[in-house]
Amino acid sequence: MVNNQFNDVQISLLRLLDRPITEQEVIEIKDLLVSYFDKKLKTQIEFDIIEKGINEADFEALRKGTKPSKIVRNRHASSH
Repeated sequence: MVNNQFNDVQISLLRLLDRPITEQEVIEIKDLLVSYFDKKLKTQIEFDIIEKGINEADFEALRKGTKPSKIVRNRHASSH
C-alpha cells in the first residue's frame, strides 16, 4: 500500500518551493539533493567497511569475481 501523506520535511519543501522556479533553479536544487544523498551514502559505506573489517584484498577478490572471505563470513555469522 502506498502512503500518500507527506512528512513534515516534504511539506516544508513544498511550501518553500511554492513559487515559480526556473529550469536553472530546478537543476541547482536537484544537484543539492544529489550531493546531500551522495554524502550520506558514502558515509554509510565507509562505516560499513570499517565495521565489517573489509580491506583492499576483499575488494580485489570482488574485482576478480571471487568471494571475499570477510564478506562471506560476516553474512553467514549474521544468519545464525
